[in-house]
Amino acid sequence: MNEDILKEVVNFGATMGDKWENFTICGKIFLLSRLFAKCREAKKEVEKNSVTDFERGSWLLIQSRIILKLESVATVEMIKTANFSKQKMIELEKDCGGQYLKEVREFIKNFM
Repeated sequence: MNEDILKEVVNFGATMGDKWENFTICGKIFLLSRLFAKCREAKKEVEKNSVTDFERGSWLLIQSRIILKLESVATVEMIKTANFSKQKMIELEKDCGGQYLKEVREFIKNFM
């Protein structure tokens, strides 16, 4: 999804650049303002939907503890230290493919 948003902005900028000489000063200012608006929209969307590599790495460790049913108290402490909400845990699991979504939801229901 993030790639689609970024491609849209890049394609708009590239198209604008290809035809730059054909525009008047007012037209150029208008197109630049549209490009800036698209960039702001893309930035908001990317930030809203982003999962960092650090979060993925932390989640893989926590996920393995959930799946292997290792000590729940220590796992909950790791989740609190990572500052993962219930919703963030589900989002991270879906980001990792969602293979263990049932186990994660069960863990949340029982321990969170």
